[in-house]
Amino acid sequence: MRGQRIQTQTTETFIKQNGLLGTRVWSDYAVLLTEKDGSEVKAVRIHTLNKKGSGLMEEIEEQYPDWNIKGCWRLYEDDFRE
Repeated sequence: MRGQRIQTQTTETFIKQNGLLGTRVWSDYAVLLTEKDGSEVKAVRIHTLNKKGSGLMEEIEEQYPDWNIKGCWRLYEDDFRE
C-alpha cells in the first residue's frame, strides 16, 4: 500500500504588487497526445503553474494545436523510483 504521495513540484517566492511575499507552485504532468489527421502518438512532460479548472488543458491545447489530448496525469516522486 502506498503512503502519502509527494508531487514533483517546485515553488517560487515572489513579491506581490502590494509588497507582500507570495508563492507560486509549479507542478509536473505527463500528457499523452495523438496526432490530428495522422497516426503518431507521443507523450510529453509539462512543467506549469498549478491550474484550477480547465486552465491546464487549455495550455496544452495552445502548445500542441495539431494534437488531441488523450490523457493527463500529475507526476509524483515515486513514479521515478524502482
